[in-house]
Amino acid sequence: MPEFGLTVGSLIFCVAIVAIIYPFKPFQSRRNAMLVAFACLAAVDLNPAAIRNVEDAASDRNATELALGDTRPDPISPAENDAADPEAARAPTARDDEAAQTVPSERDICAVMTSFEARRWAETAAQFRAFQEAGYDYQPIASEIEERTLAIVRPLPVSQHHANLDGYRLLAAIRPENPRYRQKIPEYENRIERTRLVAVGALRQNEDRVQGIT
Repeated sequence: MPEFGLTVGSLIFCVAIVAIIYPFKPFQSRRNAMLVAFACLAAVDLNPAAIRNVEDAASDRNATELALGDTRPDPISPAENDAADPEAARAPTARDDEAAQTVPSERDICAVMTSFEARRWAETAAQFRAFQEAGYDYQPIASEIEERTLAIVRPLPVSQHHANLDGYRLLAAIRPENPRYRQKIPEYENRIERTRLVAVGALRQNEDRVQGIT
């Protein structure tokens, strides 16, 4: 009700302002209209109760809106979004990409196994050295190749210098930290050289003086 009175007073004030310019009943004169306008203005400005009523009404409207609730959806935090979408939470990161690059590809592993099975052990050793230069983690495949190589090399007699040399060169490429594998390489290289020298020393020279051929 006080809010209604305030609205009516404002309406009378506006009408009185118009009557100042165009006098009409019930004002009859500009002076009367001016007096009414000032009276309405003073009633509105100087009536704190009416102002409080308007503010209370506005507060009541806000309280009603809060009671009814806000139908707009609440913003979803990034953590809640990840929880709602497990696939998004498992999206690859830069760290995952870096970890994936430290492992040899399936193609590289297949190439290593193929060369090893074909006894192209020099090629297999070169592939392992390439893994080391790239910083790959090749321990699973290295353990398998090392075990299978030892199963072949250990039963070999010492006289099979070349087979032993190829085997230990591969083992040294797989496990460069193993000093025993590295020591076997010059040992068999020396054996091969001594065998060659003995074979050359045992040769006989035949000279055909007629044709000048030795």
